[in-house]
Amino acid sequence: MSFDLKNGNTGQEPPDTLEGVIDHVVFRNEENGYTVAHIRPLEGGDAVTVVGSFVNISPGLPLTLKGAWVMHPRFGRQFEVKSYKADIPRSAVGIRKFLAGFIRGVGPVMAKRIVDHFGEDAIDIIEKEPRRLTEVEGLGRGKAAAIAESWREQMHAKDVMMFLQSHNISIGYAMKIYQQYGDAAVEVLKQDPYVLSSDIFGIGFKIADRIALNLGIEKDSQVRLRAGLRFVLEQAGNEGHVFLPTEALLDESVRILEADRANVEAALRAVLQTGTYLVEDEDRIYLAPYHFSEKSVAARLARLIAERDQAPRVAVTTAAVKAVSRDLGFALSEEQESVLHVLAGEKVAVLTGGPGTGKTATTRAVIRLFQQANLRVLLAAPTGRAAKRLSETTGEDACTIHRLLEYKPVNSKFDRNEDNPLDADLLVIDEMSMVDNILMHHLLKAVRTSTRM
Repeated sequence: MSFDLKNGNTGQEPPDTLEGVIDHVVFRNEENGYTVAHIRPLEGGDAVTVVGSFVNISPGLPLTLKGAWVMHPRFGRQFEVKSYKADIPRSAVGIRKFLAGFIRGVGPVMAKRIVDHFGEDAIDIIEKEPRRLTEVEGLGRGKAAAIAESWREQMHAKDVMMFLQSHNISIGYAMKIYQQYGDAAVEVLKQDPYVLSSDIFGIGFKIADRIALNLGIEKDSQVRLRAGLRFVLEQAGNEGHVFLPTEALLDESVRILEADRANVEAALRAVLQTGTYLVEDEDRIYLAPYHFSEKSVAARLARLIAERDQAPRVAVTTAAVKAVSRDLGFALSEEQESVLHVLAGEKVAVLTGGPGTGKTATTRAVIRLFQQANLRVLLAAPTGRAAKRLSETTGEDACTIHRLLEYKPVNSKFDRNEDNPLDADLLVIDEMSMVDNILMHHLLKAVRTSTRM
């Protein structure tokens, strides 16, 4: 029993070959399979260090490695593995080491008992006649069943990895795929390999597309074209676009997918008819979450502005302006005073201006005006750096919008919403151009009708 696994493109030059048996594993990252191990060459000599991604290795496992010798600046000469072939050990000593590291629930003592009893047939017994394990002293039916199940799991993992590798999927990505889907990985990929881009961090559309094409997905298949349309809109979203005109979406999709335009148009019509993740509004195509959030933001802003009488009034009197100037240590200009009237009177206002035009001073003034009226002010920004800068320039506490809304990563929910709104009379948001529609939707859900922004 053996299997070949690859760590990716080995380049044009033929790789070096190293044959040996794993002596011990120095380091292993279970998330991506990256491993540092010592191997004893079959040709003899001292153990050498090998590095690369492995599905599962343990001491005693015979390996044929292909790769290249490299010189690490700190750890010296190493063999960098690009692909490998693993075999099942046949010697009693090798089997004992292998079982102790490969099978869950089998330690060195139990591995020795199994090998002492069955000798070099131990692996065949576990695989074909697991009930006979109860012949080993101290090994009951429950333990025997657990060992057999662990062996089956390892073999299932090997079969899945073999399938992925046979389609030129590097072992790094294969590890991620198996960890996400387990034994169902093959079935998932056969149905829709593009789910990888949404389910697994680090695998975007382009990688998923390469995997899909390696799996035999046709370039003009509906599943590929639909995934491509979604990818183009997601890319546009990353660049700040909430939607794309229909023609622009089709043009870019045809370019990226290198597909027939008529087929892309048919795929778009089919997706729109399902009403799932794409929405058409006049001649604009949205990802469904962006369309929903845009409608929500518009409606909530309109309602917030319309309910002017809900907010507490703040009088911008001469005395109030003098008090603000005194607290801040500088006199407000006539323009700043007029802006102060607008900011204090409107439910929603946007303050813009180039560097040195007085935005910070005016913001500090409106904050102080509300504080003098014993009203509660909250400050936030989209990023930690922006929040820190806002706090430094205003002298007030500020936080990220996610923290303000009490975001919980465990369930991707905001605890602050219409049922638990923010306790604020004035909400100051800096770097507003960095806030996307979806975050704005969640922010407005948590704003009371009596709050000014």
